[in-house]
Amino acid sequence: MAEHSPEGFFESVFHQLPHPRIIVEADSPKFTIVTYNEKFKEISCTQSRDLTGSSMWDMYPADETAIAANHQIRQALNKVIETGRPVIINSLRYDIPAVNDNKPAESWWQAEYLPITGTAGEVKYLMCAIHNITQQESRKKELEQAQDLLAMAMDAAGLAGWTADLATGIITFSESARVLHGIAVGEIATLPQLVQSITAKHQERVSQAVQQAIDTKTTFSEEFIVHPLNGGTAKWIKSTGKAYYNHQGEAIYMAGNMLDITLQKLEEQRKYDFITMVSHELKTPLTVLKSYVQMLAARAKKTEDSFTAVALEKLHSQIRKMTVLVNSFLNVSRLESGRIELDNTAFLLDDLIREKVQELALTTKNYDIYLKPCPQLPVYADREKIGQVIINLLSNASKYSSPGQQIEISCQNEGALLKINVKDKGIGIKASDQSKIFDRFYRVENGQTQIIPGIGIGLYLCSEIIRQHRGQIGVESVPGKGSAFWFTLPLSK
Repeated sequence: MAEHSPEGFFESVFHQLPHPRIIVEADSPKFTIVTYNEKFKEISCTQSRDLTGSSMWDMYPADETAIAANHQIRQALNKVIETGRPVIINSLRYDIPAVNDNKPAESWWQAEYLPITGTAGEVKYLMCAIHNITQQESRKKELEQAQDLLAMAMDAAGLAGWTADLATGIITFSESARVLHGIAVGEIATLPQLVQSITAKHQERVSQAVQQAIDTKTTFSEEFIVHPLNGGTAKWIKSTGKAYYNHQGEAIYMAGNMLDITLQKLEEQRKYDFITMVSHELKTPLTVLKSYVQMLAARAKKTEDSFTAVALEKLHSQIRKMTVLVNSFLNVSRLESGRIELDNTAFLLDDLIREKVQELALTTKNYDIYLKPCPQLPVYADREKIGQVIINLLSNASKYSSPGQQIEISCQNEGALLKINVKDKGIGIKASDQSKIFDRFYRVENGQTQIIPGIGIGLYLCSEIIRQHRGQIGVESVPGKGSAFWFTLPLSK
């Protein structure tokens, strides 16, 4: 070992250590280099020269980064001497010139400075343990850049981010999310607080959607009104999120984003207020027109005027269609404004289906509707609205099938739910359209559907009615081979 080697130190062991190590004297401010191992020579690119006896500040030219790094290192070394305790620098930039190249490569290090004491307990030497963390720092920078880009993209889109620790209930908000909820800087927000800030009529729905997303490992997406915690104006928010799990499959936190949709909701409300007004205004003349047509039809029948009777029957059919259309618009308006209330009772679904099949048979000719007997189990739902769903699905099946083709409706028990299926052998639906078929005003556009009347609200109404019943609705279809629409309802407890 060199002349300045610490007494009792096993030089052979020191030089075989797998990580870079260097020992310096505690002769601040010089810090004379006593010895260093082979790994230090390798990472410092100093194999061609002997550093022993020189100051550790003389290893490399004093450029801007070296001056800043040396200042940090000098502070750490002096602190070890003063306290006799180790000091760690977790992230230190110190650029080391490569061999045969005077241009330093950007390098990042983690350094730990340990005291080596003499017999009197004084710090005589310091051992520096060094770890190259350049790759980790590079990945960290890339991640920070990606996060910055994501944050800018979210800001541009008006999105606000959030994360929730499911163990502590503490929520972390982005700046824009914090403003949305009226939370002061530094103030801690919790899940119970957030739930309480949601308007009362939306709380249960949102809580159930979040819990279902956790239980089924899926994403939730809900729209609701929040009352900011600072007493600010209530806002409509659309929030999406999903849970993340540990190795045991336990949900540990949730993350997602939210969007202020208040202006959009106000615009929709104005639109639906207009639709409601127009629909109500149309109902009165339609009712009067229907009455006159019925009187004229009765007179034509008495006078045996067959031409007039047929014409009036066709006119009556068009009035019925117009009435259904007006009522559909009214139902959409009520759904969107949340004014539809469910009158849930326990009833046998089989009885309702038979009733609606018979009702449809009077107006839909040339179609064979086959009813498979349903289990005699009572469901708990709004009988009238579920009747609308059944009529809608059967009417849809007939519209998109050729005359004479069979339409099948059946039920099956699925635990606490009853599942209803309506199958046809019609034109079918492409996979790309199936995910949108229940959207408001969406219609499948192709050569076969252009001649079929409709404005794309029937299936939307069905989906909203079923959603309000806490059921599910879906479709399975193969183009050219038909479709199977289904929905579920809770059984009566």
